Amino acid sequence: MRKQLPFVVVFFLCLLGITGLQAQTLNETMGTGSGVSITSGDFNTYYGDSTGSFTTSGSRNTLFGYSAGRSVTTSELVAIGYLAGYSNTTGFDNTFVGYEAGRLTTTGGDNTFVGAESGENNTTGYDNTFVGEESGANNTTGYENTFIGEDAGFSNTTGYKQTFVGNEVGISSNVGYRNTGIGSESMSDVDDGHHNTGVGDSAAIDIGDGIYNTMVGAAAGVATEYADYNTFIGAQAGWDNNRTNSLSNANHNTYVGFSAGFTNREGQYNVGMGSLADFDNTNLSNAMFFGYNITASNNNVMGFGNNSFIDGQYSISMGINHDVRGDFSVMLGYQGNMQALADYSVGIGDQVDIEENDVVGIGRSVDVDNQFAVAIGSTTVAQNDGAIVIGYQASSTDPGALLPTNNIAIGVAANVQGTNSVAIGNAATAVNDNTMVLGGATNPLSVGIGTDTPNANAALDLTGATKGLHLNRMTNAERTAFATSLGATDEGMVVYDTEDDNTYYWDGTQWKGMMDTDTDTQDLSLASDILSLTDGGSVDLSPYLDNTDSQAISVAANILSITGDAGTVDLSPYLDNTDSQAISVAANILSITGDAGTVDLSPYLDNTDNQDLSLSGTTLNISGGTGVDLSVIQDGTGTDAQAISVAANILSITGNASTVDLSPYLDNTDSQNLSLSGTTLNISGGTGVDLATIQDGTGTDDQNLTSATLSGNTLTVAIEGGTSVNVDLSPILDPLEAENVSQQAQIDDLLTRVAAIEVCACDGTLSVVPPSNASRNSGAILYQNIPNPFNNTSAIRYFIPQELTGDASIVFVNTAGQIISRVDLEQKGDQELNINTRNLSSGMYYYTLYVGGKKVDTKKMIVE
Repeated sequence: MRKQLPFVVVFFLCLLGITGLQAQTLNETMGTGSGVSITSGDFNTYYGDSTGSFTTSGSRNTLFGYSAGRSVTTSELVAIGYLAGYSNTTGFDNTFVGYEAGRLTTTGGDNTFVGAESGENNTTGYDNTFVGEESGANNTTGYENTFIGEDAGFSNTTGYKQTFVGNEVGISSNVGYRNTGIGSESMSDVDDGHHNTGVGDSAAIDIGDGIYNTMVGAAAGVATEYADYNTFIGAQAGWDNNRTNSLSNANHNTYVGFSAGFTNREGQYNVGMGSLADFDNTNLSNAMFFGYNITASNNNVMGFGNNSFIDGQYSISMGINHDVRGDFSVMLGYQGNMQALADYSVGIGDQVDIEENDVVGIGRSVDVDNQFAVAIGSTTVAQNDGAIVIGYQASSTDPGALLPTNNIAIGVAANVQGTNSVAIGNAATAVNDNTMVLGGATNPLSVGIGTDTPNANAALDLTGATKGLHLNRMTNAERTAFATSLGATDEGMVVYDTEDDNTYYWDGTQWKGMMDTDTDTQDLSLASDILSLTDGGSVDLSPYLDNTDSQAISVAANILSITGDAGTVDLSPYLDNTDSQAISVAANILSITGDAGTVDLSPYLDNTDNQDLSLSGTTLNISGGTGVDLSVIQDGTGTDAQAISVAANILSITGNASTVDLSPYLDNTDSQNLSLSGTTLNISGGTGVDLATIQDGTGTDDQNLTSATLSGNTLTVAIEGGTSVNVDLSPILDPLEAENVSQQAQIDDLLTRVAAIEVCACDGTLSVVPPSNASRNSGAILYQNIPNPFNNTSAIRYFIPQELTGDASIVFVNTAGQIISRVDLEQKGDQELNINTRNLSSGMYYYTLYVGGKKVDTKKMIVE
């Protein structure tokens, strides 16, 4: 540890310094060889052996310590300490304080080095500030760096625009640039990385080649070495990121909070926020999780809420204390539970529990145990596949473990237990399969169809003038088969028999017709004077026979008489004077003249004569009738398979000797020719057709183009006897105009270059000195890139006068004004920047030259 000189000694040395006063204005020197070469320099203060030995005309220098500032020839150097600023020759405005501080600096200016060996190896670096023992000790040409702290930026050589504050911050920095580290040992291993920020004890301690990382908090991102574009905020945030030193992943992660994203090592594109927000895996990507102690357990998940767990891939969880494991699922609310089988499910509400896939559960304490189910309402329960329950405490249950499916319960406390069953209404219960219960026994409903006010005393009130009740329709066989499944409890069952055209009800044991007339329809028959009744007895009529019924009835002059009896009947009172009436039928209505009554014959139209014939063997059948055997009219062979043939125009048929001579029918061939005479189209051997009616009136389509005019990009063409046509030439002209503009820009640039070369040409050689024309005298110049447009590479020329100070750069932006690239320009004079189309899509871009923070010029460039 070096001891400071007591104040008395310092004061005494100051008094002795008076004896070394030089002849120039207020120069003070003390020590062997101190300021021995000063000739015209003023206001210099040198104390120590060989201090400022080479100074001749330099002024306002302050040098303390052995050989401090020994080689300085310029002005305004402050060097305090053994060999401090020893090699400084033309460096300007430097301040070196400490043992060997800035020892090797030669021409670098505007540096401030405070601390033993701080900036010791700096040569031409400028605008650096190093404070602390060995801070920036190995910096050579690096510039605009700020290192504060023991060993801060120790290994930096050419890195520039870096800020390291704290013990050993950036100690291993070499050629990296634009890094910021604040906190003990933060970014201590940064090497080639750039644009990184580490704030906090050991923050980003392992950053090597990583770029654009931001790590704020004690030990934030401590394992990240090669990963890029990460943002970790909070103590131990992103702790294990890039632990495996992969060069291809662990990028683009954002973690905010204490130990947020602590576990993940190789995944990327993750966003986590909250204290202890973390993973349960070391290689996950595309996860988003926000909340205290939230855990992401799979790729492509999104979670919001404290103490939650998200494992289902592509799932979304929002709420506190969630456990979401189904893929493609969504859970919103408090204490939601989504099991591993619950893929493609949605849960919304307080304490929703979903066990299987393709489920929707909405409400408080909803419990869905099976797949394809929907439960909506507080404390709803769905225990069966395909169940739908809606309403407070509505449920689909399976008390008998019968596994019913596809049932529905709608209403408060409605319950369904049967397969394909429906229960609707307050406390409605459907226990059996394939049933629908409306209201149930506890709260029965009056169902109205076609009415807003159904009869309160009716279970079903049907109203409507255009619709009726359609009962279940059955045939005799179907009704009979149905009866085998009925019993006493089915009394009152009603169906309609389509064969009997009757409605039947079940009386508990058998079917009863509802439209019977009680006529006991039976048949009478008479055989040998015995009269019989179907299903009844018989009567012998022999005693009633008088041996003959051979009597004749006759009418004469309206008097009815019968043979064998002298009695007669006068029919005159029954005569209406005429029976001359006519009957007619119109639209199936039978009417008779003289009577307004009619008879509708529609019911008697039981069929039409629309019948089909079919042949089976030799039997000809007709639908709805009796077939006829045609064998008697066959030719004896059972076939009409005969062949016809033509020979020498004679037509013959097998099985018959008769022939037919076809010669008279051979009146011509079809070898005919078409010809046109005037407007008449003729065919040989036939009649011509006049085509004049289809002409355009002139007999020709011979038309001339009369004119062609160009207005803007529109070409108008006029045709004789027709309508002018407009043609838009923009698709042809626009690319040509754009290409012309581009080529003119290249020509102008080439002319400028030729002019510059001609001005500088001397004895057949070209000077490297830029032309001193008016534009260069006015300042920096930005030229148009060549070639433009381009699809691979292009070059941008620029000129920056040597006397201009400040940073220079070219900034590239797209048409939306977004910066896509910035290139710092390190050299002045006539220079050229080569660019390429990598990562650039086709389109127009702008590039602007900035010098000293001021805009010089902007040019356009086109990428094909």
